[in-house]
Amino acid sequence: MRRDAQLLILALAFFNSVESVAAGMYTFEKFSVPGLTNANFTGIDKFGSVSGFATLPGGKPLAFIRDANGTFEYFEYAPDEWTYPLGISEDGVIVGDTFDASHSQRGFVRTTDGVVTGFDVPATDGFQVNDINGLGQIVGLRSHNDGSSVVFVRQPNGEFRDFDVPDSVFDDGFGINDHGVVSGMLDLGASAFLLDTTDGSLTVIQVPGASNTSLFGINNSGDSVGHWYTPETGIHGFVRLASGMIEELTVPESLGTYPWAINDRGQVAGRYINPADGENYGFIATPVPEPTSMAIAGITLLAWLLGVFTTQHRCDRLRS
Repeated sequence: MRRDAQLLILALAFFNSVESVAAGMYTFEKFSVPGLTNANFTGIDKFGSVSGFATLPGGKPLAFIRDANGTFEYFEYAPDEWTYPLGISEDGVIVGDTFDASHSQRGFVRTTDGVVTGFDVPATDGFQVNDINGLGQIVGLRSHNDGSSVVFVRQPNGEFRDFDVPDSVFDDGFGINDHGVVSGMLDLGASAFLLDTTDGSLTVIQVPGASNTSLFGINNSGDSVGHWYTPETGIHGFVRLASGMIEELTVPESLGTYPWAINDRGQVAGRYINPADGENYGFIATPVPEPTSMAIAGITLLAWLLGVFTTQHRCDRLRS
């Protein structure tokens, strides 16, 4: 093989290896739940399947999972119970809450083969089961009649551990990743937090100028999603990268964007308000790869080598 051709191949290999994902650049897929209203989209796994629930004509919620091809599968804990899926693991295990006719509440786990089992949250006046990680750890909140609440983490063996954030009355853990980091909000969204349950370290997050900041889902890279609010401009969805950078995320042609979950591919799922009918619709925001400075350098190198290749080719033709 000629040396200039070898250089060209090396340059192409360099160019193909230096792409990275740029925060804030996404393509959007929008969808609704056929025949249902008031839909909420609360989780996304590594396959692009989205979990959530929507309302039947009679007012009862119906749980679902929507696969990457747009096919819906519906399920419930029991025929006479109201089932609310609120989180999904990377592998597709779903968790949430269920209520019977007497308003008795249980948490539930739905495995990837469709088996739904319930569990109780002990010693509490109320609770909400919000997410599950790849290790089977479940996060949520336990509330009390005085209005206070604490974050709980349920281990795969059924043991519970509480986390009470200092100087906060209402603590809500919404997401948990495989490293044991919980994302959530304090005092009904006054600020957001990241809590490392392995060592107790806490990061409080407040978007500058916002009166409310909330975090919901978190992935294994430490990227999290949520929204902030100001009285002047309303709700704003965002992605907070593990580096601490916050990028606004807005579904085009929407009245409000409410991100809820992010998977390890960086895909964000949630709901937005359709201005045409005021209804909740679902979205998946997929990151768009963007060349980095190294990629730009690769393009420059490629252009230079192409010039060398062309000049060499012309010289060869003149010699022949």
